[in-house]
Amino acid sequence: MNSDFVFKILEYEEWFNKEEEYKGSLIDLEDGFIHFSTKNQIYETCKKHFFGRENLIVIYFKIKDLGNNLKWEKSRNDDLFPHYYGNLKKKLMIGFFKLRKISDGGHEFPKDFVTGKFFYK
Repeated sequence: MNSDFVFKILEYEEWFNKEEEYKGSLIDLEDGFIHFSTKNQIYETCKKHFFGRENLIVIYFKIKDLGNNLKWEKSRNDDLFPHYYGNLKKKLMIGFFKLRKISDGGHEFPKDFVTGKFFYK
């Protein structure tokens, strides 16, 4: 881990609805846990799983707020990824930002996120 936060990419409407808890995306439900990424992992996750998609946001949480339901498990490239087991209480979200889709189908992250200043506002 290189920060105090974990991140999840999803569609705006998937998170901002009337539900108080998030049960996960289709892939999360199939795998039995909610997939998160660290700051270093999120760029590859975005490219691999969300390329060309629109209306995406990144929600983020403090690791310490997720408690024992957050497990670090080997995944892509034998890297340890944060996986959350259970329904996620939406009130634990620290914040979110929108991803801008660019002309080649990739996404642009906010400059403050890329530089790391994002975390120290």
